[in-house]
Amino acid sequence: MIFSNELICPKCKGKLKFYGHITRNVKYGGGKTDTILLERYICMKCKATHRKIPKTLFAFKHYERKIILGFLSGEFTIFNLEYEDYPCEATIQKWFIEYKQSLPM
Repeated sequence: MIFSNELICPKCKGKLKFYGHITRNVKYGGGKTDTILLERYICMKCKATHRKIPKTLFAFKHYERKIILGFLSGEFTIFNLEYEDYPCEATIQKWFIEYKQSLPM
């Protein structure tokens, strides 16, 4: 995954070349969903492929960043009515586990 406009491979620091698009379904608050296009790039050195992720999303997640951070901070709960299509409790628990594992020891 690449997040900035610098088109450098995070694995080998090689040059990235545009390789096409893929679709991603994104879930927003209020039960809204959307399908967006993500740019794909291929490394000219190691041949790894990478997706360019917008700052409003986390890598490998379908819920927008605001929702995930809201649950992690305690701002949102499954009882928030404006989030009628909220994530299931197992998904929320998985986010907490991933968050704890990403903290420095």
